[in-house]
Amino acid sequence: MPGGYPVPGYGAAGADRGRAYERAEVLTASPVQLVAIIYRILEREVTAARLARERQAPDELRRHTGKAKEALQLLRQSLDFRRGGEVAVQLEALYAFLYERLVRAELRPASDALDGLVEVIAPLREAWERLGSGGAQAAATAEGASAAGAARIS
Repeated sequence: MPGGYPVPGYGAAGADRGRAYERAEVLTASPVQLVAIIYRILEREVTAARLARERQAPDELRRHTGKAKEALQLLRQSLDFRRGGEVAVQLEALYAFLYERLVRAELRPASDALDGLVEVIAPLREAWERLGSGGAQAAATAEGASAAGAARIS
């Protein structure tokens, strides 16, 4: 549905409704909510790329890794090193690691390059979603998840 491709049980009409919902969500989102949306897209595309790898569908895998790389570029562009300090530096390192793994998956579709990426992305998505719904505790959780994600690649 969201992302522009049909989901089983929804068909093309469901995909259209999903795109319309996603567009409306983006247009009304705060900057923090936009980051959460991008993380959600990143997670969805990496998951779809892993499924394409399992089905041995290299063209589909490249399509999904391409969309995931676009999401990572948006996340990189959103970093504010002046205000974000060390967390922004750690996130940049994490995004570079994820991008490299996506490129490796495109070059060697049978590799394990996509394994473990969703497990790194999901806690960050969850933290940004909590942050988008407000609260100082959510901010601390997002910062901790960012640091934990960066530590996984060190």
